[in-house]
Amino acid sequence: MTYEKQTLVNASCFQTVNGTALTFAKPLNDGDEVVPPRGDVTFIWALGNDNSLTGHQQSGSVTLEIAPCTLFDEFTVRKNKFRDAIILHAFLGCVAFAILIPIPFVASAFRKFIDFELCGTKGWIVIHAGCSLLSVLFVAALLTWIILLKNGLKRPHFQHTHEIVGIILCAVFALQIVAGIARPRPPKIETDDDHKDDGFDEERIEMAVSRKSYARTAWEISHKITGVAIIVTAMFQIKSGINLYESYFGEDTNWQIRYW
Repeated sequence: MTYEKQTLVNASCFQTVNGTALTFAKPLNDGDEVVPPRGDVTFIWALGNDNSLTGHQQSGSVTLEIAPCTLFDEFTVRKNKFRDAIILHAFLGCVAFAILIPIPFVASAFRKFIDFELCGTKGWIVIHAGCSLLSVLFVAALLTWIILLKNGLKRPHFQHTHEIVGIILCAVFALQIVAGIARPRPPKIETDDDHKDDGFDEERIEMAVSRKSYARTAWEISHKITGVAIIVTAMFQIKSGINLYESYFGEDTNWQIRYW
């Protein structure tokens, strides 16, 4: 079709890793074709393997019931509300998994540099436990919010990879918190009256470490591995969520670049 005969309005094409979104408007009567303003209308479609103008990989037709544009305004309102709800879900997820959950890992890894006392105990422990428990609130909120949202839309749960990985990630995170609360206690470093003011020497610390129970040692190893796995999985889960948002709403947000 030549450019002069083209009657599409506000045509745009947007591509992501998940597919291509083509949007446009077309007059019901463009002088050549007349589309009835109400009732069933059959549209033909075709797609190729890539962006080159070659043969079609698939083609077919679909019959849709169309109605006056007043319904479009209602659809736009519903879509905007759904977008706002998804953005809130994304915000809660980013705060929990991109900010609060990595902080305990960093505090534990650099505990030697956080040697001050806070609330009567070691500073890194307060930061580690406090951020972990605070992240529980955000994870619970984002999970409850998306479940209520999909229930309201009467959509099935856990239908694609993002949802399945998300619920598994939340379950593993919950187990990590429970395991942290119910962790085996470390051996106590004993002191006597002659060394009250001298602190703990290296020999006493090494003796205490050597007396760790197998349960404590196993917990420490599994706690570290699970923590790293949660953070790495959360990074790709956030990336997956951005891809889904861009694919569904047809928007190029550039959030991928900002996130990484």
